[in-house]
Amino acid sequence: DDLDLNPTVTVDDTNSCTTLHGILPSRKGHEALALVTPWSPSTHSSASLTAAATLLAHLATAPWRAKDLVWVVPNTSAPCELLPTMRTWVRRYMDSDSACARGGALQQAVVVEVPMMHAETAVIVHDL
Repeated sequence: DDLDLNPTVTVDDTNSCTTLHGILPSRKGHEALALVTPWSPSTHSSASLTAAATLLAHLATAPWRAKDLVWVVPNTSAPCELLPTMRTWVRRYMDSDSACARGGALQQAVVVEVPMMHAETAVIVHDL
């Protein structure tokens, strides 16, 4: 199944860092959880993007899910860094005057990264 997330792009005015995000709405739409997947062409981001997309596809059909899921893909290639780029995105997401697509109120965010390892792969989840 395709995930219809209606992606939106935001750009940090300071250093032109781009962030792509899409929203998987819940039935209620009052609260949201952000799933952050950093992207950089200089890293092996495809494994992280695949893991996050797989998780979202699974959660899309979960009958118990009560929060909107916001998939956030910030560009973390130089000069962009994860935390400043995410701070800009959160400010725009929370600003009611912004043209940024919104889901429910953000309650939590997790960063999912899959490091490249020789024989095995592990998923690292950071709580922001």
